[in-house]
Amino acid sequence: MRIIAGRFKRRGLAPLKADIRPTSDRLRGAVFDALGPRIQGAVFLDAMAGSGAMGLEALSRGAGYVIFNERDRAARRLIEKNISLCGVEDGYEISTLDVFVLLREFQPAAATDILYFDPPYSFGRYPKLIQRLAISPLLGSHSLAVIESFKRTDLGPLPQVLEQVNELTAGDSAVRFFQRRKASPDSPPQP
Repeated sequence: MRIIAGRFKRRGLAPLKADIRPTSDRLRGAVFDALGPRIQGAVFLDAMAGSGAMGLEALSRGAGYVIFNERDRAARRLIEKNISLCGVEDGYEISTLDVFVLLREFQPAAATDILYFDPPYSFGRYPKLIQRLAISPLLGSHSLAVIESFKRTDLGPLPQVLEQVNELTAGDSAVRFFQRRKASPDSPPQP
Protein backbone atom coordinates (compact mmCIF):
# COMPACT_ATOMS: atom_id res chain seq x y z
CA MET A 1 0.00 0.00 0.00
CA ARG A 2 1.14 3.50 -0.78
CA ILE A 3 -0.06 7.07 -1.16
CA ILE A 4 -0.89 7.58 -4.82
CA ALA A 5 -0.88 11.37 -5.30
CA GLY A 6 -0.05 14.70 -3.72
CA ARG A 7 2.72 15.75 -1.35
CA PHE A 8 3.20 12.22 0.11
CA LYS A 9 3.03 10.51 -3.30
CA ARG A 10 4.69 7.07 -3.38
CA ARG A 11 5.20 6.94 0.39
CA GLY A 12 4.77 3.34 1.45
CA LEU A 13 2.36 2.44 4.21
CA ALA A 14 2.79 -0.27 6.85
CA PRO A 15 1.40 -3.70 5.91
CA LEU A 16 -2.19 -4.53 6.75
CA LYS A 17 -3.63 -7.32 8.80
CA ALA A 18 -6.01 -9.74 7.09
CA ASP A 19 -9.16 -8.32 8.69
CA ILE A 20 -8.63 -4.80 7.28
CA ARG A 21 -9.98 -4.38 3.76
CA PRO A 22 -7.91 -1.68 2.04
CA THR A 23 -9.38 0.48 -0.67
CA SER A 24 -7.55 -0.39 -3.90
CA ASP A 25 -5.29 2.26 -5.43
CA ARG A 26 -7.59 2.39 -8.45
CA LEU A 27 -10.72 3.01 -6.40
CA ARG A 28 -8.95 5.44 -4.05
CA GLY A 29 -7.79 7.43 -7.09
CA ALA A 30 -11.32 7.43 -8.53
CA VAL A 31 -12.80 8.66 -5.23
CA PHE A 32 -10.36 11.58 -5.03
CA ASP A 33 -10.85 12.37 -8.72
CA ALA A 34 -14.60 12.55 -8.03
CA LEU A 35 -14.01 14.82 -5.03
CA GLY A 36 -11.86 17.08 -7.21
CA PRO A 37 -11.07 20.52 -5.82
CA ARG A 38 -13.52 19.94 -2.96
CA ILE A 39 -10.67 18.26 -1.04
CA GLN A 40 -8.59 21.47 -0.90
CA GLY A 41 -8.68 22.79 2.66
CA ALA A 42 -11.47 20.36 3.61
CA VAL A 43 -12.08 18.83 7.01
CA PHE A 44 -12.05 15.11 6.15
CA LEU A 45 -13.45 12.49 8.53
CA ASP A 46 -12.04 9.00 7.94
CA ALA A 47 -14.78 7.48 10.10
CA MET A 48 -13.71 3.82 10.05
CA ALA A 49 -10.07 4.47 9.29
CA GLY A 50 -8.51 0.99 9.32
CA SER A 51 -4.95 1.70 8.14
CA GLY A 52 -5.58 5.43 7.74
CA ALA A 53 -4.81 5.30 4.00
CA MET A 54 -7.85 7.35 2.94
CA GLY A 55 -7.22 10.07 5.50
CA LEU A 56 -3.53 10.21 4.60
CA GLU A 57 -4.43 10.39 0.92
CA ALA A 58 -6.75 13.30 1.78
CA LEU A 59 -3.94 15.13 3.62
CA SER A 60 -1.56 14.41 0.76
CA ARG A 61 -4.01 15.94 -1.72
CA GLY A 62 -4.59 19.13 0.25
CA ALA A 63 -7.19 18.48 2.96
CA GLY A 64 -6.84 21.07 5.70
CA TYR A 65 -7.54 18.69 8.57
CA VAL A 66 -8.21 14.95 8.95
CA ILE A 67 -10.01 13.16 11.76
CA PHE A 68 -9.04 9.48 11.84
CA ASN A 69 -11.61 7.47 13.79
CA GLU A 70 -10.83 3.87 14.66
CA ARG A 71 -11.91 1.73 17.65
CA ASP A 72 -9.53 -1.18 17.12
CA ARG A 73 -6.28 -0.73 19.06
CA ALA A 74 -4.10 -2.58 16.56
CA ALA A 75 -5.52 -0.52 13.70
CA ARG A 76 -4.92 2.71 15.67
CA ARG A 77 -1.26 1.71 16.10
CA LEU A 78 -1.13 1.08 12.35
CA ILE A 79 -2.60 4.54 11.68
CA GLU A 80 -0.02 6.12 13.98
CA LYS A 81 2.77 4.23 12.21
CA ASN A 82 1.50 5.31 8.78
CA ILE A 83 1.20 8.94 9.92
CA SER A 84 4.83 8.73 11.01
CA LEU A 85 5.91 7.05 7.75
CA CYS A 86 4.38 9.96 5.83
CA GLY A 87 6.05 12.53 8.09
CA VAL A 88 2.77 14.15 9.10
CA GLU A 89 3.26 16.33 12.17
CA ASP A 90 -0.01 18.26 12.41
CA GLY A 91 -3.39 18.77 10.79
CA TYR A 92 -4.98 15.64 12.19
CA GLU A 93 -6.45 13.97 15.25
CA ILE A 94 -7.28 10.38 16.13
CA SER A 95 -10.63 9.52 17.69
CA THR A 96 -11.54 6.11 19.12
CA LEU A 97 -15.34 6.14 19.11
CA ASP A 98 -17.79 3.55 17.88
CA VAL A 99 -19.06 4.86 14.53
CA PHE A 100 -22.63 5.27 15.83
CA VAL A 101 -21.45 7.19 18.89
CA LEU A 102 -19.27 9.28 16.59
CA LEU A 103 -22.25 10.17 14.41
CA ARG A 104 -24.32 11.10 17.44
CA GLU A 105 -21.85 12.82 19.76
CA PHE A 106 -18.55 13.84 18.15
CA GLN A 107 -17.95 17.58 18.18
CA PRO A 108 -15.11 18.52 15.82
CA ALA A 109 -13.48 21.95 16.10
CA ALA A 110 -14.66 22.75 12.55
CA ALA A 111 -17.56 21.54 10.41
CA THR A 112 -16.80 18.34 8.50
CA ASP A 113 -16.79 18.71 4.74
CA ILE A 114 -16.28 15.07 3.73
CA LEU A 115 -17.24 12.02 5.80
CA TYR A 116 -15.73 8.76 4.53
CA PHE A 117 -16.95 5.35 5.71
CA ASP A 118 -15.15 2.15 4.77
CA PRO A 119 -16.41 -0.52 7.19
CA PRO A 120 -14.64 -3.86 7.71
CA TYR A 121 -15.71 -7.00 5.86
CA SER A 122 -17.91 -8.17 8.71
CA PHE A 123 -19.92 -4.94 9.01
CA GLY A 124 -23.60 -5.73 8.55
CA ARG A 125 -25.24 -2.53 9.73
CA TYR A 126 -25.37 -0.37 6.60
CA PRO A 127 -29.09 0.47 6.96
CA LYS A 128 -28.45 1.69 10.52
CA LEU A 129 -25.42 3.67 9.30
CA ILE A 130 -27.50 5.42 6.63
CA GLN A 131 -30.29 6.21 9.11
CA ARG A 132 -27.87 7.62 11.72
CA LEU A 133 -25.98 9.57 9.06
CA ALA A 134 -29.23 11.30 8.06
CA ILE A 135 -29.71 12.74 11.55
CA SER A 136 -26.06 13.31 12.45
CA PRO A 137 -24.90 16.86 13.17
CA LEU A 138 -21.64 15.91 11.43
CA LEU A 139 -23.39 15.92 8.04
CA GLY A 140 -24.00 19.59 7.41
CA SER A 141 -25.81 21.15 4.48
CA HIS A 142 -22.49 21.56 2.63
CA SER A 143 -21.07 18.13 3.58
CA LEU A 144 -20.61 15.06 1.43
CA ALA A 145 -20.80 11.54 2.88
CA VAL A 146 -19.01 8.74 1.04
CA ILE A 147 -19.69 5.07 1.82
CA GLU A 148 -17.60 2.20 0.47
CA SER A 149 -19.04 -1.31 0.42
CA PHE A 150 -19.30 -4.43 -1.67
CA LYS A 151 -21.11 -3.66 -4.92
CA ARG A 152 -24.13 -5.80 -4.04
CA THR A 153 -24.54 -4.43 -0.51
CA ASP A 154 -28.01 -3.10 0.20
CA LEU A 155 -27.67 0.11 2.17
CA GLY A 156 -31.35 -0.01 3.05
CA PRO A 157 -33.95 2.67 2.39
CA LEU A 158 -32.54 6.13 1.82
CA PRO A 159 -33.95 8.64 4.31
CA GLN A 160 -35.92 11.43 2.67
CA VAL A 161 -33.36 14.05 3.79
CA LEU A 162 -30.53 12.36 1.85
CA GLU A 163 -29.88 12.01 -1.84
CA GLN A 164 -27.31 9.90 -3.63
CA VAL A 165 -25.31 12.12 -5.96
CA ASN A 166 -22.71 9.73 -7.40
CA GLU A 167 -21.58 6.10 -7.45
CA LEU A 168 -18.28 4.57 -8.48
CA THR A 169 -17.47 0.88 -8.89
CA ALA A 170 -14.25 -1.04 -9.22
CA GLY A 171 -14.06 -4.82 -9.06
CA ASP A 172 -16.55 -5.94 -6.44
CA SER A 173 -16.50 -2.61 -4.55
CA ALA A 174 -18.86 0.34 -4.79
CA VAL A 175 -18.49 3.86 -3.43
CA ARG A 176 -21.65 5.91 -3.04
CA PHE A 177 -21.76 9.67 -2.44
CA PHE A 178 -24.57 11.28 -0.42
CA GLN A 179 -25.55 14.78 0.60
CA ARG A 180 -28.46 16.42 2.33
CA ARG A 181 -31.33 17.00 -0.06
CA LYS A 182 -31.71 20.67 -0.86
CA ALA A 183 -35.15 21.89 0.11
CA SER A 184 -36.98 23.82 -2.57
CA PRO A 185 -38.74 27.00 -1.45
CA ASP A 186 -42.14 25.34 -2.10
CA SER A 187 -41.50 22.10 -0.24
CA PRO A 188 -42.45 21.55 3.41
CA PRO A 189 -39.64 20.93 5.91
CA GLN A 190 -38.39 17.33 5.96
CA PRO A 191 -37.57 15.38 9.10
